[in-house]
Amino acid sequence: MKKLLNKHTALILVVVIFIMPILAGCEFLMDLFNPFSAQFSASSLNFTLGESKEITFDDFNYTGNTSSVSFTLSSSNDQVVAISGHQLSAVGEGSCRISASFSNGTSASVDAYVSKIANEITLMSRDRSKSVTDKSAVEVYAIVNDGKVSATRYDIEWEIDGEKIENYTGEVYVLAQTNTPVTQSVKATVKNSSSNQITDTIKINRYQNSSANLELTVAQGSLNQTAGSEGAVVFTYQFTNGNSYEPVVDWFVNDELVQSDQNSFSFTPNGVGQYEVSVVVNDVKKSKTVKVSGAKIPQNLKVDYDTYYPNVKVTWEGSGAENETYTVNVDGNETTVSKEEYTFSANSYRLNTAHTIKVKSNGNGDFVSASQYSNAYTTPTLASTAMEYLNKKWYAGNYYITSDNEFCEIYDYFMLYREQPTNGKTSAEHKVYMAYNSTYSLASLVDMAFDRPNYTGRYNLGYRQSGSIVTLTFEFETLSYPTTIGTPEQNKQFNGLDLHIANTTNTALPVDEWENTAEVATTDQLYKVVEHGYRPLPVAQSRAEEYYDYAKNLLSKIISPEMTDAQKAHAIYDWIMWRVIYDDKATSISDLADATAYGAFYIEGVLTNSYYTAVCDGMSKAYSLLANMCGLKCYRVVGTAKSSSTSPAGGHAWNKVLIDGEWFVVDCTWGDQRIGVSTGTFGTAKEIRESASHDYIFKTDAQIASTHFELRTANYPSTTALPYNIYNETSEMDLVYNGVSYSSYITSGSQLSTYATALANYVSSSFNYNSNRQRTYVVAGTTYAANFVMKEVSISPLIASNIESFVSTLKQAVKSKNGINCATVIDGNKIIVLASKTSNIK
Repeated sequence: MKKLLNKHTALILVVVIFIMPILAGCEFLMDLFNPFSAQFSASSLNFTLGESKEITFDDFNYTGNTSSVSFTLSSSNDQVVAISGHQLSAVGEGSCRISASFSNGTSASVDAYVSKIANEITLMSRDRSKSVTDKSAVEVYAIVNDGKVSATRYDIEWEIDGEKIENYTGEVYVLAQTNTPVTQSVKATVKNSSSNQITDTIKINRYQNSSANLELTVAQGSLNQTAGSEGAVVFTYQFTNGNSYEPVVDWFVNDELVQSDQNSFSFTPNGVGQYEVSVVVNDVKKSKTVKVSGAKIPQNLKVDYDTYYPNVKVTWEGSGAENETYTVNVDGNETTVSKEEYTFSANSYRLNTAHTIKVKSNGNGDFVSASQYSNAYTTPTLASTAMEYLNKKWYAGNYYITSDNEFCEIYDYFMLYREQPTNGKTSAEHKVYMAYNSTYSLASLVDMAFDRPNYTGRYNLGYRQSGSIVTLTFEFETLSYPTTIGTPEQNKQFNGLDLHIANTTNTALPVDEWENTAEVATTDQLYKVVEHGYRPLPVAQSRAEEYYDYAKNLLSKIISPEMTDAQKAHAIYDWIMWRVIYDDKATSISDLADATAYGAFYIEGVLTNSYYTAVCDGMSKAYSLLANMCGLKCYRVVGTAKSSSTSPAGGHAWNKVLIDGEWFVVDCTWGDQRIGVSTGTFGTAKEIRESASHDYIFKTDAQIASTHFELRTANYPSTTALPYNIYNETSEMDLVYNGVSYSSYITSGSQLSTYATALANYVSSSFNYNSNRQRTYVVAGTTYAANFVMKEVSISPLIASNIESFVSTLKQAVKSKNGINCATVIDGNKIIVLASKTSNIK
């Protein structure tokens, strides 16, 4: 776990600072005569396959005289980066550590990353057009090779309005807020190893709020056409806004973006139906509908007699027109339906006999006319044995298996819904019907099914197959619920974060309205059935009942119906990080039986009123449960993770959550970081505590590709390629003082002094609520007192070189307030500011 490694690193640093001069006195004296030291100047070395680079002293930030020292280079993995003298050659995809050893005994190291050649680059922004009154910046991201790998691994050059930006390469270019309208052309170039350059350009603008008029007109063609003689329709627009800047223009067909920044758009419809063509100019939208008249024969009939058994569902593709009806013919019996699906009972049409199904359109009384019947679909004939397994039900389906995913799901069910051992072992045997041919062997399927949920314990698992029947055998030696809860060290949290939660009372939750139900007794069953979209029915007085009630009560206090999906996901993330202490003791448990009985690996370690202690297992399960209960689609993800290219990868669990149609990574464990601050008079004591951060909320697969490695066979959804900057895209991270909001995303030097003053005033006023020189705040209806105020500030990468002076100004502004101590931590382009009136932090 990264957090555990971070803690060890911090402790080791304290030891090194104070005992190294004693243990290495000779080396220390030698350095007095040759005070040379160096570090790599780059935070990482980025290569594409086949690229080479020579390392010289120019690649280091050093002090001392280089003429008196030499260096040698080594690679932690010569299958990724090979070394010959001072020459580095990228020979394989991946990451490794490059170390430089200097002749005076000092050393330096840096991570190196080797990526595929950049074949494609696309510039994207979450909002290409913003009003001048909008305080947020416009971020333009370079997406390389469809976003499968982070663009930070490539050296990308940027141009603004044809002018090259010197001394800056990165995945994002930030255009700060302007008070006057402006349109800018942003261009990015990446050079691949073949010395070819690939580029993309995007237009961004700030527009003046005015009574803008937008008209969409048809310059050529007809909005009403006939099938078989479709022709192009050319659209143009007129936009009057009283300003001279050039607007941003996007063209859509049925809400799908098809063209940008063109004055006209040519569209040719394809078959019977209606097509909404829209133009969006500076966030103003106008639409017109193209209708193609005629008959459309339904296509792509599909029959599902597994998922919905004992019902059978037929689906097809029609014109999608409003008010269209269809006639479904099953063995000569006709039924009229109003949508592109039909469900009938398998008891009426026995599946051990073939049936003929066909569908025709009845039209919609307007431009869609009646059609002929589709080609007939003949259902397969099922053996009587197969029918037995279709009839055998479990909460998420039946014992008739049609895919690898379905096999893994029912295997998980057998593991979850097992008889709990009391003395010795319990055993179980289940038979399933394999109605498909997997590309995996049965042994591999069983391994895959067991690995996906990442269960820890002692199990004896077996399998055998006879024809289509697979028999799965289980012996269970360990419980599936905890009997021991860890006790954390005291005072391990700063508790300085202002949680981004609703702080309200709301009793209604989306989970209460779900139609499908499943009985649950343990918390593992609880989170898993909710993840599948089933409303849990807890067994009376069970663990599931206790913790489901806790979860509902918690969500009623931190989530409100008015919140967006992103705000709900954010609130749950913040609460888990603020409340939970990472349980270090769990990582030292070596006995499997002890591990499966330990609360840190379960929801019990998170949703409690005693000791809130958990590791990634407990936090990811709790996040999945809470997110799905309030209507978000969320999965628990299992795999491995490592904090650097040379550190070993260990087991890890995190989440993926769906926000407005885009999947994002959320990792509460890695977001809850540890920070060490000096507390002694001369900084001789180091106090290490947990501090929540927003480093691991709404991340993309590419952004965590070098640290998180999900189980490949699990088929988790891929995230969006476009990053999401929570400091810029929401106002929740803003600093609010005296009713005025100050953006915590600093994009220009002019924001520095204003923000520093506001932060100092905010901190000072925060400690005036409590006579004990503390601050008070409310979480889920309960008032808490804390000795710290914490604020996160994110810096645009374009002004990151000013971060040290920015930190100095911030600290001076805060410390200027009487009696306030202040410490800062720089983490990449982010600053964590800690302030206290009770602790002498530095």
